[in-house]
Amino acid sequence: MNYFKKPPVDGGAKKGKKGETLVPEIPGAPTVAQFMAADCWPDGEVRERATLIVFVEDGAFKVCLSEKNMQATLWATSATFAGLLEALEDRLTADAPDWRRAKKFSKKP
Repeated sequence: MNYFKKPPVDGGAKKGKKGETLVPEIPGAPTVAQFMAADCWPDGEVRERATLIVFVEDGAFKVCLSEKNMQATLWATSATFAGLLEALEDRLTADAPDWRRAKKFSKKP
């Protein structure tokens, strides 16, 4: 069963055959776990697995979920580290998640 939806952001995802998907378990955040591990969209389109960055800023824990194929990010904040994945789960399962266009950084020569 898929819990997440493909973000409505233009990108370079490639069509391909459905691959095998890891089935991790994260208590309280099943959608986050599935989104991180899935190598294809629910419609079978191949995707590169997402990345998750966690950091502390201004006294709060912050997390950035990066959807590489669509070049989009989804952010969440929590006062506690334990609440961080739950906050991200809430954002990811919202009717209209607040996906943002990922910033492109260039490497300096």
